[in-house]
Amino acid sequence: MEDTFVTQQLYWGHEKSLFPLDALFPFFQPIVSVSDGSIVGYEVLARIKEDNGYRSLGSFFGDKSISFAKRLQVDRLVREKALRQWSQSNRKEKLFINIFPSWLLKVGDNPLFTLVLLEKYKIPGNQVVIEIIEEELEENCQEIKDLVRHYRKAGCQIAVDDFYFNNFDRLIHIRPDFVKIDIRLVRLSVAQEEYRKIIHYISQFSQEMGVSVLFEGVETDAELRNAIESGSGYVQGFIFSEAKPDFQASDAFRSTMQSSLFKVIDHLMNVNRNAVHIENEMNSTLENFFRERGTNLQSDLDELLTTLCTDLPAFFFKAYICDKDGTQRSSNVIKNQDGHCIVLPEYNGRNWGWRPYFFYNVVRMENLKRGVLSNRYLDEDTKRETLTFSYPLSEDLFLFLDFYYNEAETG
Repeated sequence: MEDTFVTQQLYWGHEKSLFPLDALFPFFQPIVSVSDGSIVGYEVLARIKEDNGYRSLGSFFGDKSISFAKRLQVDRLVREKALRQWSQSNRKEKLFINIFPSWLLKVGDNPLFTLVLLEKYKIPGNQVVIEIIEEELEENCQEIKDLVRHYRKAGCQIAVDDFYFNNFDRLIHIRPDFVKIDIRLVRLSVAQEEYRKIIHYISQFSQEMGVSVLFEGVETDAELRNAIESGSGYVQGFIFSEAKPDFQASDAFRSTMQSSLFKVIDHLMNVNRNAVHIENEMNSTLENFFRERGTNLQSDLDELLTTLCTDLPAFFFKAYICDKDGTQRSSNVIKNQDGHCIVLPEYNGRNWGWRPYFFYNVVRMENLKRGVLSNRYLDEDTKRETLTFSYPLSEDLFLFLDFYYNEAETG
């Protein structure tokens, strides 16, 4: 293994871009906890000092026109400087260090350079999180799993960096402690509802596997609120701080985080209050309907639904009746844009027990003896956000009413 803190100079691309190694520095970007707003860790980022300030070395590490040996040498120098500075600071947070698995596989790094440095500077392994660049996981999965095992044996935790939605299998293979959501998804989640759902699903999937979720590259209040609402436990980005050469006060960003957190809490409280209001209003409407007309379930169920259709709010668009096993016992009755009810008999006899909310709602109705409202989802036919209200008609028959969420929220 080559010596560390070498004094020779390296070329960046062309000879005219000569820069000295003593111009290389580790910078540290804070990672903030959503739960209390404290700094829980720092990511190490490489910088080069120039006449007008410091410049990121991200493009340098990705530039394959520069020899692998030079890039590796710069990476190792910055890494050692970071760990030396960390050991001298007596910090108690976690230090996140980026690792390129393909580089380690290429040099046959044994013992692993970072683990040598931890021993040299007497840094406990449990203070270090090894960030594996996500696009590096495309190949050599078994070899990478072997590398991960070495880091874990030393007490280090593992993070998958720049996670995108097409690589869920990487979480299963690597079993990281952290997943860092790709900045592209964070940006898209603000502009498009579908991407907000994707990051929410990634977050939910990760948490179900015991993986902590970290949103990186967060810059705006809207992105921060999306991250919090999607279930992120940790956040990193310019909204708090750019990477700096020194560490910062643990509570430096507490007020910023708490401000966004309380806005999200207030929003979610309003959403749930509105859901309860809709649920109560629908129970009242149906109780009145059946009190006035009676519930003759031996008669034509389609006729019952067609009559009910005219009494329902404008945001209602579909009604049907199922038994407790999920089999539909009526047609679909659809209210069109003109307010007229259309009967679609071809749905009679289909089974919807496979839908995620079905049996959960049936059990709730049996227990509460009243109608209940589902969570939001996208309707397969209309592709619009939808709520389903379920109402018990008897011990074996249940009424299901579909509503457009946005119209129900404002109705």
